[in-house]
Amino acid sequence: MSSPNCTINFSEASSYQLDEDFFELVDIDNQIVSSIDDTVKNDARIDDLDNVTHKLRICDGMLVFWKECIEHVSTLGKVRAVYITSLCDILPETIKVVFEHCKTSPKYGVLLSGAMQELRNLFTKGGAIFKLFFATLDGVIVFDTDVQSETELLTKVIDAYGNIASIANGMDTKTFVDLSEAFAKLAITYHDDIKPNSVIIHLTQMAKDVSCLLSTIKDQKDKNAERSIMVAMRLLKILEKLTTVYNEHLTSETMPCLLEFLAYMHGYSCFGLTKRDERISINATIFLDIIFKHYDFKQVYFQYGKQIVSHDQYVNYYLLTIAIMKKLNNMPYEHCCKWFLDSDSILDVALTYIEYLGEEICIGEFRLSGIDEIGGSRLISVYEATLIFFCNLISKIQLKDFHTLETLLLKHLLCGHFWSSLLSSDVWCFIARLGTSQLCADHIKHLFKVSVILIERHDSIEAIMLDYMIISLFELLNEDMKFSLLGNLIENLDTNNYAPIVYLLVGKTKGFLTKQLSHKLGDLSKAFLDLQEHPSTRNWKRLIQSISTIIMIDYRDNKDIIEILTKIWTFVESTIIVCEGKQLDILSDLFVSLLDVTHLGCFQDNTFCSILKSIATSCIYLPPPGKIKICHFLRRCIEDFDHCRVQSVAPILIELLVHLLEHENSWVRQEALETFEHMGQKCSEQLVAKVAKALAKMPNISSIMQAYLSSKPYYSLEGFANMQNYLRYLVTAIQSRGEHTCYEYNESEREEKIPRLEKEETSCDVIMPISVQLDERAEELCNGLTKVLEGQAVISDTVCRKLITILEKILQTK
Repeated sequence: MSSPNCTINFSEASSYQLDEDFFELVDIDNQIVSSIDDTVKNDARIDDLDNVTHKLRICDGMLVFWKECIEHVSTLGKVRAVYITSLCDILPETIKVVFEHCKTSPKYGVLLSGAMQELRNLFTKGGAIFKLFFATLDGVIVFDTDVQSETELLTKVIDAYGNIASIANGMDTKTFVDLSEAFAKLAITYHDDIKPNSVIIHLTQMAKDVSCLLSTIKDQKDKNAERSIMVAMRLLKILEKLTTVYNEHLTSETMPCLLEFLAYMHGYSCFGLTKRDERISINATIFLDIIFKHYDFKQVYFQYGKQIVSHDQYVNYYLLTIAIMKKLNNMPYEHCCKWFLDSDSILDVALTYIEYLGEEICIGEFRLSGIDEIGGSRLISVYEATLIFFCNLISKIQLKDFHTLETLLLKHLLCGHFWSSLLSSDVWCFIARLGTSQLCADHIKHLFKVSVILIERHDSIEAIMLDYMIISLFELLNEDMKFSLLGNLIENLDTNNYAPIVYLLVGKTKGFLTKQLSHKLGDLSKAFLDLQEHPSTRNWKRLIQSISTIIMIDYRDNKDIIEILTKIWTFVESTIIVCEGKQLDILSDLFVSLLDVTHLGCFQDNTFCSILKSIATSCIYLPPPGKIKICHFLRRCIEDFDHCRVQSVAPILIELLVHLLEHENSWVRQEALETFEHMGQKCSEQLVAKVAKALAKMPNISSIMQAYLSSKPYYSLEGFANMQNYLRYLVTAIQSRGEHTCYEYNESEREEKIPRLEKEETSCDVIMPISVQLDERAEELCNGLTKVLEGQAVISDTVCRKLITILEKILQTK
């Protein structure tokens, strides 16, 4: 294909002859590009390079012709578009073909390196010509928008600028931005004259392009990052202007994309604040102010939140939620109330979706802009920002709408998700501070009834957070209200149920007379006797309830309570060694309840040591949570150890600490170390020295204690590169907790009952005395243990510990 003769005398052409005489040229560029495409896609060989570069030069020559055309038109003053229709129609399509061809240049394969310079020249010249064409459009070419054909031509030109700008993205940043600005200026100038559909499409694509650009900046640390940030800022300005002008034309299909972009902007802005990177300064508030005015924004916001799936989307959406709550705080109540009183509530979103930000909250990864006590700016955590704007918002709620808020808070308090429940409880405490004491007391009464219902699930997140909030609300009351409320709760306490939370409240109320509770205190001795004579679930619960009530009273001078507590401790010690599975779990609950009500200072020396010995014996069989509870008990009673003789209490403490410090669970060991450190600060030097000397003789324990006391890390955090990774794992583990399911025990087959004596007499001529039977069983046991010692048999650690305990008791009675 030869080069066309484009030598034309423009000086002889009038504006009325241009389209007729000069722009009737065939769209040669398209033909040449198609010819090149056919060559390179059919396994081009290096021999084809000369032919391809020749055709590219022909395209270059055609662009020179178009440049001369535009330069000539620009000298004519004002020119009606109708007289240069071909220029406005063919040139944009030509530039589009050139740009698309250059962008897909990797298809050149082996020819690419040889043709690269021609392709680069072609792209550069095409961009320069289209910028020159924009200048001509802006100052020379006139479109009569009253004429449909010219309006359609104008729309086509503006659409072409949007398309070509998008194609230039990723090829040359300056060309991309310049063409985007040209598109925006044309779209804004003629927004009353053209149909908005194509502009909205390009606006949406530009938002996606900016999002993509911002996502790459996080990993850039050189001048490329600064250039990318500068480009992003210019594009954001373009988007702000376009969105302001075309806001009312945004459709339900377009709004979700812009809302996602807005959420991403808030996420990126938060990233910049957190990293304290001054280069990154995106004011997402301006864009929010613009599209917030759209009539469909509220509906799109809630709908988008129901569709997101990725973690990054949840984070960005939540940061946008905080920004919207902040904006609503500055609006009149009649306008903002629709956001949190309707079925779709932004308060519900804040309480629900905060659960997805557990990692960011726990690690402190994100920071938002806040205000300090003197009005200055400071950075605050995501949780703090949520709480501030949430509380500011609910402080506007009118009395008639308050029940909606109460229902919402109760729903999330009992949702079983930690962060949602914590936020609900903190908001509830804010209401208690803001409201009256009577309102706070009424809330406690209602929540107390729920606590009683959840007593069987006392270790669930729901029950723990509920009791935590009841205590928090209770501590906000004045003393008179505390007395009145406690009296009411105890008076109406159902004797068939027990609520440990009320006993904790009594313990936090100084001066509350225990005689006021006397008619509610059950007969502990009778409850224990009933359980022994008639084991049943009802009697078991009654015993637990009777034990729990003791926490409310000072039984220092009550010999009956001291005596029965001692008996129950002895019962636990003798029973726990033969319990497994379900029975051990039940007895562990009793053990923990006893620890809560036992105050060693109320007992005499002998009884004191007896109870401590029971605890030491039981400790062997308890699961890790029970062992940790023992550590807490020891720290609570640590000042009472000096009331006994060192010779009596030291051996028991040594036995306890040895078992705890040698336990395989690292949390148990950590609690035991902290307990020993506390002993060193509170107990007598003689007792501490005796215990420390005994522990120092054990190499494993000695090395751990030395490392702990010197604040030297002893255990490496295996499997985690740093503490942040560990916290991420911890948050994931918390979030992976499923809904509550009742624990299923594997029931073992019941052993055959011992035959009645009468029946046995009929089947046996001679009945051996019980002592003879036991001797034979003991002989068999000795033979079996001998095989264990000789390595011919094995025995489990649990059974071995039981044997040791029984043999120790036998030796003590001999």
